[in-house]
Amino acid sequence: MIKINTGDIPGQVFVSDVEDHEEFKNYFLNFLNNNQISGFISPHSYGQSIFNTDYHLKNGNYNSSYIEQVKSIILKHTDTLNQFLMYRDPFNLFNPEDSRTYNQIWYQQYKKGDYHTWHRHQYSTFSNVYYVSLPKNSASTSFRYCGKEFEFDVKEGQIITFPSYLEHCSKPNPSDHIKTVISFNLD
Repeated sequence: MIKINTGDIPGQVFVSDVEDHEEFKNYFLNFLNNNQISGFISPHSYGQSIFNTDYHLKNGNYNSSYIEQVKSIILKHTDTLNQFLMYRDPFNLFNPEDSRTYNQIWYQQYKKGDYHTWHRHQYSTFSNVYYVSLPKNSASTSFRYCGKEFEFDVKEGQIITFPSYLEHCSKPNPSDHIKTVISFNLD
């Protein structure tokens, strides 16, 4: 179910609940624990401190089979979004020949103190974050527009979709538990 809550945020933010979230969460966290990424280097650079991600591994030598598992979740979300927005030409995220879609899916994990500073997603219309594990009191996503910050309440097991022009960040994780998200872009 998609709800709209724009509040003070300059643009619509869409939220949907993921069916069978607990089942996927268990699968995905086990997948991450059992699949070591060969040659992976955790990105700790200006603007980010992220414990684990596959963002920079486009054609890497690693097991990305989780994408097959998450496709059905993403497709349900985008189908509902298409219907809500009354798009004549729906998103076709998994068809690489479809020029309407910028196909990119990645995960990120944040340990205590990890963060991702303010940024935007270029070359896409909508940015999306699926909160696979969101420990109590951890930061979800913050937005900034024209120097003003906005918070949006989100829960574990939800996907948020927002215009890619909105500057956003993940503030430092205060929890001793790992926060895990799957992000994807739509055009």
